[in-house]
Amino acid sequence: MAVKIMVVEDDAEFLHLVQFALEQAGYLVMPASSGKAALRWLREPGARPDLFVLDIGLPDPDMDGLALCKALKKDAATRKLPVIIVSGFADNARRLEAVLVHADLMLSKPVMMSDLIKAVRALLDNPRPERRGLLHRGGLELDPETHSVFFNGRQIQDLGLRLFDLLYLLAEHCPIALSPRFILDAMKLKTRDEEVAVMVSRLRGALRGEFGLPFIVTVPNEGYRLEPPVPQGVRPL
Repeated sequence: MAVKIMVVEDDAEFLHLVQFALEQAGYLVMPASSGKAALRWLREPGARPDLFVLDIGLPDPDMDGLALCKALKKDAATRKLPVIIVSGFADNARRLEAVLVHADLMLSKPVMMSDLIKAVRALLDNPRPERRGLLHRGGLELDPETHSVFFNGRQIQDLGLRLFDLLYLLAEHCPIALSPRFILDAMKLKTRDEEVAVMVSRLRGALRGEFGLPFIVTVPNEGYRLEPPVPQGVRPL
């Protein structure tokens, strides 16, 4: 089955050039002239492509290439698919904007078609690791996009990135106890095992300060595990 690529570009001449190059390389191209047209097409049965090429300067101000990329990366049906953004103004500010909407690659116009083909092949052959998704454990809800933590629908204080990552890691592997060394390796921290105890203590303090509940259990000779809070009738550990 041919690999399908959706190209969203309002410049008809450039769209034709990209479509011709991709088809010559053996890909099936799904052309769209606007972000809204692309989203309408994606609602059709069997219309899911394997990769997107988006022009940043699409005509609809409410759905330019960045907004379309953001919508694709939020949708469960398309969030894992690679996105290449093409821009005539690929300065640092634009590249940062592309990073913030989770684009996989940004190319500057004018684009050599040979470079585009290489980029497409590289992204299809080497997909990014799956991003963390919204995680529910009992009454806890963790949102890695905003680093927000909710308990029974109420948002708790900002934990900071490191403590959020620790809580997410414990929730992800719940109810398994994680050793300090595993935690340091998973969080890519180059420090002593004792630092984990400090982080756990700070995380417990933050959670206890909000709800009177630490949620995290020390397992002798093993490490730490999350005790998932239930929505009703939770008691301090």
